[in-house]
Amino acid sequence: MKAMKNLNFGRVFMMVAFLAVGFSFLPACDSCKRAVPVAEGTPALVPEAFNEINTSMKAEQIIKILGAPARDVGSGLHILEWDVTDGTVFSITVADMCATPVSFGFRKFA
Repeated sequence: MKAMKNLNFGRVFMMVAFLAVGFSFLPACDSCKRAVPVAEGTPALVPEAFNEINTSMKAEQIIKILGAPARDVGSGLHILEWDVTDGTVFSITVADMCATPVSFGFRKFA
């Protein structure tokens, strides 16, 4: 049983290592190398400002539409946040500026 666990761990480790090496050779666009722009004190946006945002957009495209986010609260991944006038916060989670969001949406604070 212990040998089986070690074998499974070895397979998972090799898969992760293979993916990490493979992704390191992917070409990156120029904006991936830049820092994510954050503008603390950004005024809240009206909900209609988010109508153009869709799941196929890259972070850089979203920022062009919405402007710089008010915050980046992520660690490792970027979690970019914009305040909305209705009291909600819109956020996207991305690896870099060239990536499509892993997740995005509105959330309301209690």
